[in-house]
Amino acid sequence: MMEKEELYARVETTESFSIKLEQILPWQDGQYAEVFLGIRDYDEISAKMSEEVKNSLLYHLGTHIQKHLKGQEMVCHVKKDEFLLLLDNHVEAASEKIGHIMIMFEAMIGDKYPDVSINLYSGIYYLESRGYRPEEIFRIGKTLKNKAKRYCTLENSIYENRKSAGNIIDKEAGILNRGNLTRLKGFMNRAAKGERLTVGFIGGSITQGFSATDPDKCYAARTFGWLKKVFPNTEFDYVNAGIGATDSQFGAARVQEDLLQRLPDLVFVEFSVNDHSTPHFCETYEGLVRQIYGSASAPAMVLIHNVYYDTGKSAAYYHAQVGRHYDLPCISIQNSIYPAVAAGRLPAEKITADFLHPNDLGHELVASVITNFLEKVIHDKTQEPQEIFPAPLTENAYEHCMRLQYSNSTPGKSVFVEDMTPQRDITDIFRNGWSAGEKGAYLEFAFRGTGAAVQYRRVKDGPAPIATAVVDENPETACVLDGTFDETWGDKMQLTTVAEHLPYGEHRVRVEITEPHAEDKAEFYLVSVIVSGVREEGNTKCLTAP
Repeated sequence: MMEKEELYARVETTESFSIKLEQILPWQDGQYAEVFLGIRDYDEISAKMSEEVKNSLLYHLGTHIQKHLKGQEMVCHVKKDEFLLLLDNHVEAASEKIGHIMIMFEAMIGDKYPDVSINLYSGIYYLESRGYRPEEIFRIGKTLKNKAKRYCTLENSIYENRKSAGNIIDKEAGILNRGNLTRLKGFMNRAAKGERLTVGFIGGSITQGFSATDPDKCYAARTFGWLKKVFPNTEFDYVNAGIGATDSQFGAARVQEDLLQRLPDLVFVEFSVNDHSTPHFCETYEGLVRQIYGSASAPAMVLIHNVYYDTGKSAAYYHAQVGRHYDLPCISIQNSIYPAVAAGRLPAEKITADFLHPNDLGHELVASVITNFLEKVIHDKTQEPQEIFPAPLTENAYEHCMRLQYSNSTPGKSVFVEDMTPQRDITDIFRNGWSAGEKGAYLEFAFRGTGAAVQYRRVKDGPAPIATAVVDENPETACVLDGTFDETWGDKMQLTTVAEHLPYGEHRVRVEITEPHAEDKAEFYLVSVIVSGVREEGNTKCLTAP
């Protein structure tokens, strides 16, 4: 094992690194991500280059990595073609950060040396520090023979004995958080006894099965099929509450009606590519999670974090914070499948046509990461700690929210007409609302809560009128609602937050058409108003016309 002095001798920019190291030594309780980042086929490439160019290549890589690291993150040059990075407690963002570094570096070098194909590779480890100092973590990393092997100091857990990433994707790395398995083990035990059980999925278009050639080939159906195969004597009911182009804010408003009234025993939640990576969506996601966790059937929960395959983007950074806060299992596609794509081992085109929605093979891979975890749960004999339902992580305005449509509210209105067309199913989204096309047409709702958001249709074959939404006649809350969509894939149900975290009490939200066009091809369609921060007493009494 490398001595401390030898380690320091191998560190690039030793003096500055040592100072940085001293600053981090007292911090020993967070999670680390350790990353190897190197140049693929370096020997073959260097044979074609002059010494000056080879040195320049390594210099550019080292400085490029350093440029993208911040705070307590560190890098050292461990051998001629490889750098070792230590990222601090934002481990769930490690894959996104490394993917960004790789893409930007390869683009930069491609411009500088257009005649030479240069690609990077990476291997990511996750470590619970358990009192290890950073230089000891570096030392541990340097002794591992297989760079793509996952290593963890956490004893007696399903994270141990991680397999090599040689099979293209690393399913083990997909277990971002093991969580408390009390409910999930209870579900498995009930399934083994042959009880009738309901399995639910809620999410966006990936959960709905977009880009799969058949609904039975989406990851949700494949995961459900795996459960039926493992427990052939159990009768399972399947509920897929996925709706394309929707986020967890809408999910929090509809989960009771679309899923929880079916009393599910196991629920998978997937919104990490539909939500943005912001505190707002951390709060909306928490509201959804708390509703499911505290619902009547007390279901087991698994959180699924999908990813954009071209950029590595995902809201997993915030969603995983919620998962860890409630000690729930979190399955990361960003950590399991995306690294193989970013490193060039798995061409993105093989698993997705648009770098977001998995095709049949992509759905199969996503399901395999999930079922790999479920298989481990079946055989896990660890005694689980007592479940704790903690206080909210955020202001938690979305645990109690309500969706207002013509069937459950009577707004003040002028010109707008109710849409009473029967709704086919939950994906038939432009129903139960109001429509109008004249300037000055309005809807006005009185509500009791702390915030309001509006859902409206944006049409691809426009133009359509523009409206304005405002709460309590406060111009600072005014939002422009453009009924024309600038994409071509279809009409979009847009959800716009007008105001949130207001003082609890009675408020008004007004939606008014402000800019129709002579050439409009569609009317403005208000699908619903979503009220957040409602309370038990008097929730429905104020949801009427002002």
